Amino acid sequence: MAEQVPNVIGSLQNKLNEQSFNPGEYSNEQLQVIDGLLEQGVLKGPRMGEIVKTFSETQRTIAKEKEFAKDPLAVALEINQYLKVI
Repeated sequence: MAEQVPNVIGSLQNKLNEQSFNPGEYSNEQLQVIDGLLEQGVLKGPRMGEIVKTFSETQRTIAKEKEFAKDPLAVALEINQYLKVI
């Protein structure tokens, strides 16, 4: 089991480097451990709060892009309605 630890650390570091780390794939407890490893410098990268924030923002952007691709007119009308309220 001890020899698996470097493999897990290496795999996590690769995901952080490639910005392919998906916090949804891990439990809260696992995320806390990973955040601790980031804090200790065992892993290099942004802290977990920043990773989760960036991941959530990216998910919303992708969802909006998919919605626009599916029905650009509805999205445009929705934006127009929003601007009229302001």
